[in-house]
Amino acid sequence: MKNNKAVVYVLLAVFAAFFVWIFSYTVDPKLDLNGDNATYIELARNMADGHGYAHVNSDGVAVPASHFPPGYSAILSVAITMGIDTLMGWKILNGVFLFLSIVVLALLVWRITGQKFMAFSIAVLTLLCPTLLHFAGIVMSEMSYMLCTVVAMFSLYMYDAEGRNKTAFFKSPWFYLAIISAVASYHIRTVGASIMFAVVVFFMFRKEWMPTVCSVMGMVVLMLPWMFRNAALGIKGRY
Repeated sequence: MKNNKAVVYVLLAVFAAFFVWIFSYTVDPKLDLNGDNATYIELARNMADGHGYAHVNSDGVAVPASHFPPGYSAILSVAITMGIDTLMGWKILNGVFLFLSIVVLALLVWRITGQKFMAFSIAVLTLLCPTLLHFAGIVMSEMSYMLCTVVAMFSLYMYDAEGRNKTAFFKSPWFYLAIISAVASYHIRTVGASIMFAVVVFFMFRKEWMPTVCSVMGMVVLMLPWMFRNAALGIKGRY
């Protein structure tokens, strides 16, 4: 058992070193020409400055925003409040999200197959995806969304593993983590609605009706604040 743990730690250390080398080599320190990242940064700065999720016009008036989900800008605003207030700092934060996403994915593969070297290989191959590296190197929401999605998948797998021991669903932390991560993915990117749907369908296909109902109720509760905010401001956007 100790030898197995030592191998896992060595593989994790090797992957971490490889990740740092690849990410450092591929990340572009300049602002990407995609206009969306500038919008995310603007909204994050306004949130950190106390203006709320809003654009500030030339007259200094805060105009509530709704075109993009608030999740990623909220994450950046927290980073700004903590002192991470540079373009490169935000890109490194995205790199951390990518690293954690791949680690959780590899852990899921390891849990399913029992093959740690296969999990390591999957991690390396995922890291070498040029599209992932591109989006990790710009200030966009894809990496935080990826992390929430992978965490939701891993949580459902762990919930199923606990279910084999007949653990009551409301006693499982994985049940709540699956719901929270699914809703978080929706608040980061609208396509996250598919993750929420997948969580509900997961329980339906297992004919676990109480968890199905409770998961829907939990998702509605977590979405209500944003819905109430938009309704109070009379906002009708694509999100």
